[in-house]
Amino acid sequence: MMGYLFVTFLAAAVLAGLELSGRVPRLALELAACAMLIGMAGYAWQGSPALGGAPRGVSLTTR
Repeated sequence: MMGYLFVTFLAAAVLAGLELSGRVPRLALELAACAMLIGMAGYAWQGSPALGGAPRGVSLTTR
């Protein structure tokens, strides 16, 4: 759950920074928001940040 909160906070901070700079047109802000939402959806779809890592050992044997 904390991973999702961190990503959401980071996206909000980036968008707020772009908005407050005043140099970025509205269309660019919308495109940046769209890219961040797609990235967040991919993050949520790809893995489960609440689960611990389980690396698998590499087998060096050949047939």
